[in-house]
Amino acid sequence: NILKYWNSCPNELRLPRVPPSEIKRLHIYDFDNTLYRSPAPNRILYTNQAYLKMMNNESMNAGSWWDQSLFLEESFKMYVATQDKSYWNNKITDLAINSFEDPNTVSIILTGRSEIKFKELFQKMLSISRDLASVEGSKFYNQSNSFLKFNAVCLKARNPNSKMIPATFQFKCNLIEELVQDYPNLEDVTIYDDRIYHIKQFKSFFRQLRPRPKFQWFV
Repeated sequence: NILKYWNSCPNELRLPRVPPSEIKRLHIYDFDNTLYRSPAPNRILYTNQAYLKMMNNESMNAGSWWDQSLFLEESFKMYVATQDKSYWNNKITDLAINSFEDPNTVSIILTGRSEIKFKELFQKMLSISRDLASVEGSKFYNQSNSFLKFNAVCLKARNPNSKMIPATFQFKCNLIEELVQDYPNLEDVTIYDDRIYHIKQFKSFFRQLRPRPKFQWFV
């Protein structure tokens, strides 16, 4: 199964209730600053050049800001301690609930975060957040049983056929192409992402893809 192959978090795999031929829609959710309000370096402490270099996954051999799990873990501790629901983007999590509850839609989290470094943290964040949201009367409460549930959570892993770890955008495109091929009657793909340059790249990618006549895409 294609979702089993790409899924990084065993506890977060939820296979669709219908066969692949009945999947009509694919909804893809970026994680950082799309689903979750991820922490960033304090811009006051760095020059613009240093800040941009620190934030670029592909520019630093030792890893960028996004390769350090401590920052995200501390942010999540603050979410639990403060009971501030705004750490999760409520408009996007509501859309994700609708995606998951539609039997003809496959919904996934797709992020450039490293599978090796982050899969345990992602499982913990999603599981604990759902548990907190299930407590009626609490500040975290969400009445939906589908809160923060997806069919798969896909983090960036090393290609088994290569010694190189792919760039984030290329990794995402490779995964999307395989999903589009695996669901023969897929009619549309919707991507939610916060980065303007990735949105432009996705639009260019889909214009070239054109897998079938009725296929639509939304970014």
